[in-house]
Amino acid sequence: MFISVKNLSSTFLTHVRSGQTSLAFCWRLTLRDGRVLGFTAHDQPLLIEGITYEPENGIAPSAYQQDLSLEPDDVELKGLFSTTQISERDLIGGRLDSAEYQYFLVNWQALPTSLSASPADFLLLSAGRLGEYKSTERDFTASGLSLIDRLAEKQPIQTSPVCRATLGDSKCTVNLAPFTFNLLVSSVTGNRTIVTNVIALPDGYFKNGKLEFLTGENAGTKIKIADWVDATNTLTLFLPTFYDIAPGDSIRCIAGCDKRLATCRDKFNNVLNFRGEPSIPGQDVWTSGVPVEGLDPDEE
Repeated sequence: MFISVKNLSSTFLTHVRSGQTSLAFCWRLTLRDGRVLGFTAHDQPLLIEGITYEPENGIAPSAYQQDLSLEPDDVELKGLFSTTQISERDLIGGRLDSAEYQYFLVNWQALPTSLSASPADFLLLSAGRLGEYKSTERDFTASGLSLIDRLAEKQPIQTSPVCRATLGDSKCTVNLAPFTFNLLVSSVTGNRTIVTNVIALPDGYFKNGKLEFLTGENAGTKIKIADWVDATNTLTLFLPTFYDIAPGDSIRCIAGCDKRLATCRDKFNNVLNFRGEPSIPGQDVWTSGVPVEGLDPDEE
């Protein structure tokens, strides 16, 4: 949601036009694990919607410029690592990956009571998600990908023998509820092999599915499942988790789909929404050439 001058409250607009302002920049970050963090360029903490925007060890924005064109916003976040907010461990563990951000301007003497109210008592400058980032021993720098950046993403028309939809999305339409199971970790080996409480499901049921940690150090983390063995109630992950998994952690597992037509038909009863073209000849057919009758293949 971008806010133009027309959406600003008369009080905030009058303050901006007065020339004697008490304005402060603020950043709001929503991490993958659900945490919401606030930072401000002001020299005192600001409380907005129950979130405290901290000035100490906070995040400083780069120089920022925006116009009426459809050029992507060029903005960066630079911050110091903090044990109470964003640590180096959070960065390496991927908790900042695709975190949502809002960059806005407030009057610190008359803070907004809501960031969704209209007319607004703040000016939203940019919003989107974090892209690439780099770090040193003390700090990190992350690029901000605004909503305009999505217009630059290429969406070509494709064909493939397997389904291009993601299980449960708007194109697939499968209701995931019957294929979702809440389980408990009984034991773990190497943060990659998990034994769960007893549940009777066929071997491979969760293969290529998703596992989400609901509690524990990995809470909020989602990871792909490589295999499921029913006899031992064992889940194998494609990659080990960064944070330790502990017995008693709650997890949520969603059935896997190998995107083949037979699986769509037999496992999910969803063949009408299959988004693949298994009958179209592959590239090898078009490039192999047409054999000529009576000609030795070695002479072609």
